[in-house]
Amino acid sequence: MQSVAASFLYHGKPAREAQLEIRQWSPRQRLIRALKGLGMCWGAALLAVLLPVLHWVLVPSLLIGGPLFAFMRYHERMTIVAARGPCPACGVELSCALGQASRRSMMVRCDHCGRGITLEVTPLGA
Repeated sequence: MQSVAASFLYHGKPAREAQLEIRQWSPRQRLIRALKGLGMCWGAALLAVLLPVLHWVLVPSLLIGGPLFAFMRYHERMTIVAARGPCPACGVELSCALGQASRRSMMVRCDHCGRGITLEVTPLGA
């Protein structure tokens, strides 16, 4: 795990510094994750054959969706595990467990005030 700087933003308030915990994936780890995802989708498709009526939709969806899911997982170089920092709207310490692919900006919700906060991720090279 690695720690990276980011910002919490809310309209009309100054930006607040946030810390991200990220997980970077090596090419080998990405390949393994992609193959596991493909195997899970195709395994679920085999089990879906046993479901009457639903198998008409589930089996083709899982067989087509498996390679798409594997493609997305293979190209995910970095996962944001968590974000911490003060909420720019109310000032309360915000801790979000994200567990999703890194994007330039993401929406999170403050547990204290309920406002939608933008998490702005700083590019690693900057």
